[in-house]
Amino acid sequence: MLPASLPSGASSRASLRAWKTATVSFRRRGKEL
Repeated sequence: MLPASLPSGASSRASLRAWKTATVSFRRRGKEL
C-alpha cells in the first residue's frame, strides 16, 4: 500500500516503478516455490 502523503510527480512514479518491480519479483519467487 502506498502512502497518500506522496506528492504526484517523479517520486510517485519512482515508487510505482519500485512497487511493480517488487510485485514481479514476488510472482517469480512464487513460481519457483
